[in-house]
Amino acid sequence: MMRYKGYIGRARRDTVSDTWEGEVVGLPAVKYRSKQKEQLEPAFQSAVDHYLTMRQEGASNRESLVDSLRSKTQTLSPDRKGD
Repeated sequence: MMRYKGYIGRARRDTVSDTWEGEVVGLPAVKYRSKQKEQLEPAFQSAVDHYLTMRQEGASNRESLVDSLRSKTQTLSPDRKGD
């Protein structure tokens, strides 16, 4: 489990896709993934930051916020530093 800005993230290894996949506890639409375990925490932090930005920018309703989060699943790999 990871903690960041009051949010908790948990992740599991997906052996089929060979990635780590996680979600923010209590916010099932906020997901993140990483090819390497070492990049999991930065992906989690980036996902939380994106969620907070979307809330601050005033996603007018829950549907638009969820749609934005689903289209912006945070993924980090060794050659990427995040979105």
